Amino acid sequence: MSSSTMPVAPHPLWWLAGLLISTLLSVAWFRWHEASTVSASSPSRPPEIVQRSLLFRDEPDGSISVTDAITQKPVAQFHGEQGFVRGTLRALSRERRRQGLDNAHPFTLSLRADRRIILRDPSTGEHIDLASFGASNREVFSSLLLDPSHEAFKPSAGAHP
Repeated sequence: MSSSTMPVAPHPLWWLAGLLISTLLSVAWFRWHEASTVSASSPSRPPEIVQRSLLFRDEPDGSISVTDAITQKPVAQFHGEQGFVRGTLRALSRERRRQGLDNAHPFTLSLRADRRIILRDPSTGEHIDLASFGASNREVFSSLLLDPSHEAFKPSAGAHP
């Protein structure tokens, strides 16, 4: 049985390579141009509306206690698995351990003007955008954001109980 191969003309291959290279260069140029335009015309991030410093501590019974770092008042207690809370804190704590820091420093939880909730570790500079994990997971942390004595919880002057 003989196997014959058809010779391939080099011109279509050169055209195909040229098209591929020009496409890659065009995409790179547009991405670079878009990034430089966005950074020059808008601030790097929206301002924070509310910010709260919180201490998270693993308790002997397996729960996670949350304390306001400024007032030292308890904010919440998470019992049970709490996979999302634990996973989020573990991700930030891993960087602290890598840098040789302890967990005595508070995390900063903030709500930005674009309605994103960010958990930030000021001691390492790391942060997690909680909107990336869906509404139910975002809600776990948004419940920690405001102190019940905050003016957002106070009824307005014309409101009836």
